[in-house]
Amino acid sequence: MSDGRTHVSRLSVENIGKFEDLTLQLTPFTLLVGPNDAGKTTLLEALQTVCDHSSLDIKQIRRDVTRDTGRAPDASIEAIIENPPDDLADRANLEEGDAAGLKIEWEVTGDSEEDVYLESPDHSLRERVPEDERLHEWDYLADEEREILDAYDIDPGSNAAEREEQFEELKAEILENPEDTCLDWVSCGTREFGRLAPASEQIDTEDVDSPIKLLSKLLRQETKSFLYAEDEDGEKSGVDELVEIEEQATDALNERLESLSDRMERYLPGLDQITVDPDWSFVNGADLSNIVLRRDGEQIPLQELGGGTNARSALSMLEWSAEANEGKESVIRTMDEPDHRLHFDVQRRLINLLRSDISDEDSYLSQCIVSTHSLIMVDGTPLHEVVYLPEEVDTNDERAPLVSKGEAEAEDFMGNIMAGLGLSASWVYLERAMIVVEGATEHKYIEELYHQVTGSTLVEDGVQIWDSQGCGHIVKTLQRLQDSGRARTFVILDSDAKEETYSEDTLEDHLEDMYEVGGSEPELVWVGDKELEDTWEKDDLARLAEEHWPRADGNDWEEIHFQSVDGAEKPSDEIVDTIRSGCAQNIQDCPSVTKPNIGLKMGRLDDVEHPTEIVDIMEHVHEYCSQN
Repeated sequence: MSDGRTHVSRLSVENIGKFEDLTLQLTPFTLLVGPNDAGKTTLLEALQTVCDHSSLDIKQIRRDVTRDTGRAPDASIEAIIENPPDDLADRANLEEGDAAGLKIEWEVTGDSEEDVYLESPDHSLRERVPEDERLHEWDYLADEEREILDAYDIDPGSNAAEREEQFEELKAEILENPEDTCLDWVSCGTREFGRLAPASEQIDTEDVDSPIKLLSKLLRQETKSFLYAEDEDGEKSGVDELVEIEEQATDALNERLESLSDRMERYLPGLDQITVDPDWSFVNGADLSNIVLRRDGEQIPLQELGGGTNARSALSMLEWSAEANEGKESVIRTMDEPDHRLHFDVQRRLINLLRSDISDEDSYLSQCIVSTHSLIMVDGTPLHEVVYLPEEVDTNDERAPLVSKGEAEAEDFMGNIMAGLGLSASWVYLERAMIVVEGATEHKYIEELYHQVTGSTLVEDGVQIWDSQGCGHIVKTLQRLQDSGRARTFVILDSDAKEETYSEDTLEDHLEDMYEVGGSEPELVWVGDKELEDTWEKDDLARLAEEHWPRADGNDWEEIHFQSVDGAEKPSDEIVDTIRSGCAQNIQDCPSVTKPNIGLKMGRLDDVEHPTEIVDIMEHVHEYCSQN
């Protein structure tokens, strides 16, 4: 992802919706995930409020039963903008590398819940200003004006106009020296605030369900480039030839729609044409809902398409918009659960499309923030672009991506978390618990055993098993999962892993500092004298081999055949070698003799005395998941 695009890096809200005080760290592409009622939609709406410089309804102010009004006394929304456009950077006197800022603040007044209302909001810009707060704004009485100018050895002018000019010259001189300045919030007029706020585009579930609504929104963005285009001399077009401008804009929009017809034809065979006949109004904006689709020569209202066709058509429109608007004005897009009713394959295409739009330097989108419950979309997004929002957050909480971009780029966190370790992004925030094991044998064994021990299934309890593949990154992985994820982690490792070292200490020292060992609520167990396999009884191994891998000599498997396992350096290897050397491998339906296969079949074997440590921790996992 490119960080050089204009985008909101931090969104802070106070007393908005359910949030008393929350800051959200955002990347150019951000996937916002979490349970229902966590406040995802509230945060998307807050960002739109700043971008659209609009007001709030009193119902959007956080409830406070301790106050007569039933609402918090004030509210604010603040957005920090990286790589601000030139007009905003110039207006705020920003230096290279400075982040711009937009803030709207509201005051709640009234005597009761029936008599409560919002005062007109105050708008502020984050500006580079002199460190001397008296020089931020010119709003003083005559004596104070003279005092300020005297302090800087300037002979005050004889009237207010002269003194204001002296003040502005002094301020401009100080701003030339960044070391004498700082970034601070300064009041800004509503109209100017609106002119400087980044353009935005809000797409929600209803838009994906309604092609007319979605296409109308996308065409509004197109319309701006026609109505507010500059002429050859760089001057804005006048409105003295409005009719001609309307006709040109209508023709241009319909010319653009020709390429959309080509894209949608794969979902609507026989599609001939899509046209729009806008009802232009330069005061209230154009009504772009009069959209006509012709299929096999007949007119079809878009609203009469089936739900599945609507969703696929919406994806085509988004693909078309990305191409049609290349090089246009930068736009911040918010999308509230766009995956609603989309097929899995379409969800995959959608997440790939949205992320590629942001990375494309020619795209008109400079930022895209998407809330979703789709595991397909979550698992298609790197962890440094996923922000998890829990159902409850603390006051002054700050929610950041699950890993930093620096960690992801350096691959310092868990190596390659997705491909190398097979840890799905959705596991980190969705599941209730994760059982961490050392290898594939333990994975298969515990996967089979869980239902026998608990009477429940892993899916029902919301449990995933993660094969850490030899413990190479396990300490850092578990630390991150504890810090950032919702899932609680439980660890089952072979005892021979205790002496592995990590940062000069043993793995045993690290993990036993992190987890509860033994007791009524175990979180970490070490299995076997060396490995899981040496906990299995010899008669169980003989029964298992007899059932699946009969001996080539025709004799039965006996306990004595597995006595060598006790003294082996690697009991698991010894079991495999013993069975391979003794079984009739020429039998076609004889399953392959591998550690994972042996683990799987041992987990299924009846009447086995399984290790008490594993049984205890599984019962505790089940109890925890049942309560959460």
